[in-house]
This record gives sequence, structure tokens and C-alpha cells, in this order.
Amino acid sequence: MIDLNMIPAFPMDGGRMLRALLAFNMSRNRATQIAASIGQFLAIGFVLMGLFYNPFLIFIGIFVYLGAGAEARHVSITESVKHLRVKDFMNTEYPWVSAEATMADAASIVIESRAPELVVRDGEQLAGLVSHTSIIKALQQGESGEPIKKYIRREVKAVHPDLSFLELISTLQSGDRLIFPVVQDGKILGLVTETELNNIHGQQQLESTEGV
Repeated sequence: MIDLNMIPAFPMDGGRMLRALLAFNMSRNRATQIAASIGQFLAIGFVLMGLFYNPFLIFIGIFVYLGAGAEARHVSITESVKHLRVKDFMNTEYPWVSAEATMADAASIVIESRAPELVVRDGEQLAGLVSHTSIIKALQQGESGEPIKKYIRREVKAVHPDLSFLELISTLQSGDRLIFPVVQDGKILGLVTETELNNIHGQQQLESTEGV
């Protein structure tokens, strides 16, 4: 088992050691790609040997081949997004409603929004968020003329435009609403929702797959 773990191929320790040595003379992403390619080459060798000698080597080869590819894709995605800032992918064309509006006003705007909550602004300042559920409930109860201020959620997790993509992802908690107003000096500049995060993830997945 010790000898197997030292094979210079991901996800074995030997593959990580090979990458560390290569990274002295090149970027971590490039070192990972080379180490993964070497690992996949060795994996093919294991499969061929398994066909003629020991069938167990076929399973090792498949394991190493898939593990090397997964590691290469993971590092490629991480490297490609680590320089991204919130301001690079925030949505500046988001639907919003004035803090002086009624629930009927919000209902007419909410159709344009795919986010689970609607931004409420007081001038250029963020007043809070109001959920689609609250708007629908107010209409059902005949409260369409009520001021939206009564329904605003003011405890909002806002983010700074210079926050990195990786820092934003690391702050996500299970059950979090995936809607983040982007605020600087009290002024709302844009919005980040699940749509923006999924678009980045999908794009980077595609690019990393093409690059491996």
C-alpha cells in the first residue's frame, strides 16, 4: 500500500509530491496539469498490464485516471476564479422598488426578478429586501395598498465589490438565501444571486474540461 501511494499520480501522495517539485519552476496550475497527464499515462499502463497479468490493476488504473482528471479540473477552476472580484460579475441591471412604494407596486415589479427577494432602495441606499412570498401573501390578504416598509427584511448580508469570488463562496452557509446586495459606503452598486454564481461555475467547468 505504501508503494502504491507513492506512485507519481493523483490522487496518490506521490502525485502531490510530483506537483510540488514541478511548482518550483512553474505555476501551480501548470504543474497540476503536467502531473495529472503523467498520472493518466501511468493509469493507462496499469489498465494494459491488468488485461494481461493482474485484473486488479485495471481497477487501480481507472481509479488513478479519474482521480488525476478530477484534481486537474478542480485546480484549474480554482486558479481561474481566484482573481475574480464581486464587481466583475455582479448584476447592475436588477429589479428594485422604492422604500416609499406599496406592495401593489412591488407586485408589478417582482415579475421581472428571478431572485427570491426584491431589492428595496431608499434613494441609492439599500433599505432591505422583501420576499416574493411576502408580496404574494399581502396580495392574498387584501393588503396590496400597504406600505412595503412593513414587510422589509432589514438584516441583509451585503458584500463589498472588492470581495473575491472565493471569499464569497467560503462565507456561504447551508440554507443561506443566495442573494447578496453589493454595497459600498452605504450605496448599493449591484446584486449577486444564484444565477451569477452558477454562470461562473458553469463557464469555468467548461473551460477546465476543454483544457484538460
